[in-house]
Amino acid sequence: VPKKHPQKALDTLASLDDHVARAKPVLENALKNIYAAGLSRNSSEAVAVQDALNKLSGMNAFSASLSANASSLLRSAQKAKNEAESRLSQAERALDASEFTTARKRLEEAGEKFVESLSYNDDDELRASSDARIASLGEEIKLRENIDVVREVRTLKNSARHEYFNGNFEAAQKFL
Repeated sequence: VPKKHPQKALDTLASLDDHVARAKPVLENALKNIYAAGLSRNSSEAVAVQDALNKLSGMNAFSASLSANASSLLRSAQKAKNEAESRLSQAERALDASEFTTARKRLEEAGEKFVESLSYNDDDELRASSDARIASLGEEIKLRENIDVVREVRTLKNSARHEYFNGNFEAAQKFL
């Protein structure tokens, strides 16, 4: 659970810590009552309660270790997601400047960072939204690049036609 779903792990561990925190005073009180009843520290009852208290302490340490690991995964996921968002913004700016190669490269980098983020924290909502945004921006890049290519071809064709009709056949041929 912690490796792919660190937030769920943190929630589960918080619940576990809450149960342990409520169980400890009960066991400590039971141990006091055992001693008050005159039983020794070596009695089976006292040993059993002390053993349970020791296990709860071990659970706290284990929980703290897992929580630190899960928190680290969440930080890594957030960092990768932030980098992906930055790359998407860079791709959009490159597209606005008609720098299609840069836009595609930044879009690809954004996709890689989203995948990295999802490797730390499997988030269905992020997966769906990032897939949709990347696909949409990819289509926009392709569409705008095609429009620019068509515009450039038309300009060349019109320049060639203009030169041809003006009798500059060599100049017209250079445009083709």
